[in-house]
Parts: sequence; structure tokens; C-alpha cells
Amino acid sequence: MNVGFDQKKAASNVMKHGVSFEEAATCLLDPLASVREDPDARGEQRLFLLRMCYEGRLLTVCYALCADETIRLISARKATKKEEKIMRKEYDFSRAKRAVDVPHLVKLQADSGGKTRITMRVDSGVLAAFKACAELSGGSYQTMMNEALKQFALELTLADVVRETIRGELHST
Repeated sequence: MNVGFDQKKAASNVMKHGVSFEEAATCLLDPLASVREDPDARGEQRLFLLRMCYEGRLLTVCYALCADETIRLISARKATKKEEKIMRKEYDFSRAKRAVDVPHLVKLQADSGGKTRITMRVDSGVLAAFKACAELSGGSYQTMMNEALKQFALELTLADVVRETIRGELHST
């Protein structure tokens, strides 16, 4: 499953709505997104997706599901307060499905590596420690945090995880 778009349309969308299609595509990877069909679409299946993008903006993304299993982005925009009220009347998401119930989005999410983007608050000291370890090892602090959470889920202590991560990084250099 691929995501595609017309380059001219993408540039026009940034100028008109201030949202890049790259940013909009991140909404497609969120299993909690709300999706509904566009009842006014003619000639192709068009859908609206409502979700927070990775930058924390609430976006409405319009896209088409093409015959070759490509998701073609059509438009993406951030609603103002006034537009949000109008949008709620115009676009009824009360019967929308979650992305986990929409087969083409489930496939896209699986193809993207099985990770879900989340936002969470961590103590400044914890973040600083992971960033320092990542800088020493030349790795990514987010990957290290993900590994620590995986190990925690497997009931290992954080100290064991950090110790093993540092050992692994030291042996690989």
C-alpha cells in the first residue's frame, strides 16, 4: 500500500491551507483516526479522515482509494474554530469508523513497520538520560526508549535494559 499525490496539488495545498501532504500522510498511520466516506464523491471512492497529525494539529484529510491500492491525497487542512463548528455540521463523523476497522489503512499501517506514533510526557531528567546515552552510542534516543519499554513489557528492570543497551552499543563500536 502506497501513498501518492500530485506535486502541483501538494504545493497548492500548502499555499492554500498551510498543510503539507507529508504531514497529512502521518494521520493515515494512526489507528485511532476517524474515517468516513464522502457521500458527494462521484466517479471514485473518496474518504475523509479526521485525526491529530504528528505536529499536534487536528487535520481533516481527504483522499481517494485507487484501484492499484494507492492512497491518493487530495487535500488536507486544519480547521479554525469557526470552520470546525461548520465542519461538524457539514461532515458528520458520528458514524465514522476507526482506522483499525478500515482494511486499506490497516494494511498501510502494517507496511509502515508496525509502529504507532504517540505523544507522551516524560520527566526532563529521563529524556536527558536517554539523549545522553544515544549521543554516546550514536543511536537514536527514541529507539532506546522504545527498546526500554519493550523490555519493561517483558518484565525486565529499566536498569537491566539500560545496562544491556549500553553493553550492546559498546561492543558494536
